[in-house]
Amino acid sequence: MRVRRRPATDALTRDGETVLLFASKVVRLSAMGAAIYDIAQEPVTVEALVDELELRFGTPTDQSVGDITQRAVSDLLRLGVLYRHV
Repeated sequence: MRVRRRPATDALTRDGETVLLFASKVVRLSAMGAAIYDIAQEPVTVEALVDELELRFGTPTDQSVGDITQRAVSDLLRLGVLYRHV
């Protein structure tokens, strides 16, 4: 699956978090969510996101980067921050 970010009207980043303003809502992202949003400026596979996030944040000891990334991508899709790119 490839994903791409939806363009926000405005964005504010402070203390590692990002707030995105869309036409009908405001979404607050964690550092990982903000990184995914940043990386997905162009279409990207979830596998490529896993690799890039592992470089940026390191490898967690209690969960796989793949599982964490897949859950984050699912949440961002559900929130409308990302969309599936064909």
